[in-house]
Amino acid sequence: INKADTDRRIKQFKDSITNKKILDIGCGTGSFIKKADEYTQDASAVEVDSLLNKYLSKNSKSINSYESIDSIPDGKTFDYIFLFHVIEHLNDPDKFLINLQKYIEKGGSIVIEVPNADDALCSLYNCKEFQDFFYWKCHLYYFNQDTLKKLASKTNLKVDYVKQIQRYPLSNHLHWLRHGKPGGHTKLNFLDSDILNSEYEKSLASIGKCDTLLMKMTKE
Repeated sequence: INKADTDRRIKQFKDSITNKKILDIGCGTGSFIKKADEYTQDASAVEVDSLLNKYLSKNSKSINSYESIDSIPDGKTFDYIFLFHVIEHLNDPDKFLINLQKYIEKGGSIVIEVPNADDALCSLYNCKEFQDFFYWKCHLYYFNQDTLKKLASKTNLKVDYVKQIQRYPLSNHLHWLRHGKPGGHTKLNFLDSDILNSEYEKSLASIGKCDTLLMKMTKE
């Protein structure tokens, strides 16, 4: 799933980040930032997990790796800041976004990706096993399309868009509904095709039930 996510994100943002300065916050092992580094002018990452941070530093010499936001040098700014599945873990996401703006160039953007609280397995199919799996203690907040925009309204950033993204295919949902367990996208992958998955995503997006939300905000 990491490779699929990275490929999707690079495809969407490749043109935007070419020859730009970018920051990936909560980068993990650096799947996205390492690929993005092939196109950017300057690539930086923040990862608070010390083991993951050491791994990234050891394997990606051209990427500026930081253990916290505060360790970014004074005056360093970025054209794009990415937070993939990070905001839901923070105690004060609105305060964090407000403080983060000092690191954004004028006209620069913050891109946020989060789980969708209106995920079809929760709110449409009412799959009890998935609901028990979905609500993690480490997720302090859950957002749907409306509440994500409300979060953005607490900043002075302009919302460019909120998009519905379906990370997991129909085969995954069928497996949850039949067996109450994850892993259908590997066990039933013979059902998947680009056309089927694309149409399923469009259908879920039309009613706001995809599993993931992607929001882009710009500093005017």
